[in-house]
Amino acid sequence: MIKIFCKSYLIYFILFFQLSTSVLAQTEKAQEPTVQGIGYVEPVNQVLRLNFKSPGIIAEILVNVGQEVKKGALLARKNNDEEQALLALEQATLELARAEAEQLQAGINPAKINAQQTAVIAKKAVSDYSKLQAQRFNNLAASNSVPIAHKDQAVSEAEHSEAELKAAQAELRYLQDYVRPVDQTVAIAKVHIAQSKVKLQQVLLAETELHAPSDGTILEINKHSGDNADASESVMLFADTSKLQVRAELDEDFALLLKAGQRVSIYARGAEQKAILGTITQVNPIMGKKTIFARTTTERKDVDVRQVLVRLPEKSELPIGLETDVTVELNNQ
Repeated sequence: MIKIFCKSYLIYFILFFQLSTSVLAQTEKAQEPTVQGIGYVEPVNQVLRLNFKSPGIIAEILVNVGQEVKKGALLARKNNDEEQALLALEQATLELARAEAEQLQAGINPAKINAQQTAVIAKKAVSDYSKLQAQRFNNLAASNSVPIAHKDQAVSEAEHSEAELKAAQAELRYLQDYVRPVDQTVAIAKVHIAQSKVKLQQVLLAETELHAPSDGTILEINKHSGDNADASESVMLFADTSKLQVRAELDEDFALLLKAGQRVSIYARGAEQKAILGTITQVNPIMGKKTIFARTTTERKDVDVRQVLVRLPEKSELPIGLETDVTVELNNQ
């Protein structure tokens, strides 16, 4: 009987010890230090206010709220008929300047130069022959073998042939040196000026269009077709919503306990749902005044807070600006 009692007591003691250990572990886990705060959802990259660089009337909005777009996609454009016409005019002027430069560079037709070279050779042969004839008649006239008139005629023909040769040589030099360095410089300068005007008009035309700066989502459209667009007014709000984070504010009493890497449980305010787990990626090095409020009667509004950034899991489908409750586990990293 005593053995049975001892055995039962031993079993009871073992069970009691195991139960006590489990309860103690759960109690310790429940008592792990945490700190609670309030935050709101935002993109990791900032929300952008997209606007035109110069005033004008919006011709059309090409996207809708919630639409996902790729980098460079055309989102909206202003009336730009005048900019397109001016660009076409400057492009035509550039083509004309290039054509004139090419024509100048080509110079005279090579066949014409070759023909003039042949003419110079022929006239030189005639001039040489006329000089020989004039010299021969000079010698004959000195011995009274020919009349003086024949000698004078031969000398005149020689001088005439020499003049024609010099004229042909001058024409050849003109054809060969038709493209002067100064002419080339002027032609090239005209092309550069025309290119600059085309680039300027391309910039002015680009300013009439609104393009996506990156992959992202249209969050809000503030202007519509027919509205006047001003450089100081945003046409739409845009952000990359593929990577989200929560910007949370935590009481100054816990400011020195916050560290990057700590686990965070995030709950959408006023909604019963499973916690979203995140991790602190940044603890701001400066304290600040509270900007997010729980709107309760007992809430203190004059306290300093320390902001932390909590990275959310990929593909977290939460609206930008959603207020959340956050719980930071201080002992976990």
